[in-house]
Amino acid sequence: MKLGMRKVTLSKSIGMGFQGQMTRGFWRSIDKSYGKKYLGTIKHPKKSVYNSIYNQTTFGGISGFRKGDGTIGFIIRCLYKIGILK
Repeated sequence: MKLGMRKVTLSKSIGMGFQGQMTRGFWRSIDKSYGKKYLGTIKHPKKSVYNSIYNQTTFGGISGFRKGDGTIGFIIRCLYKIGILK
């Protein structure tokens, strides 16, 4: 698991904005449940927990310097939820 600042690539950020918009539109036209809230948690619970911890423990750009993220508390709550800590 990565800790700290993520590497920012400007060209990838710009390119994925348009490509992602096209992909989302395509899948929404095929699958009506695509992109709905909490669907990822139901379909892939392990991946969902990993991503939520990753997003709390890493940061990128200016957004990573906010105060009051509460990273340690979030990790402990996740570990309780999945049953590692009791």
